Amino acid sequence: TGTDTTAGKVIVVEATPPVSRGTTNVKKLYRKVYHAPADSYSPANAFDGYADKFGTPTAGQRIFVRVKYVMPNGQASIPSAVVADITP
Repeated sequence: TGTDTTAGKVIVVEATPPVSRGTTNVKKLYRKVYHAPADSYSPANAFDGYADKFGTPTAGQRIFVRVKYVMPNGQASIPSAVVADITP
């Protein structure tokens, strides 16, 4: 659950739709799939947001996910990004 208790800070999760494993340039594919106050972040809810937007990933696909904090004044942190190859 929540990872940060700073008042007013929001966590934003952005992800790409499933792409082929050879895809590496996804800058324009990211879409917001989840956001919540940082102190109540839930990975399960973030996955549900992904599935609602793009469907459940299947074996052989690749997805990119990045997470950032947004401060009450609108300033955003540098996103942390990961790539996941979906396996059976």
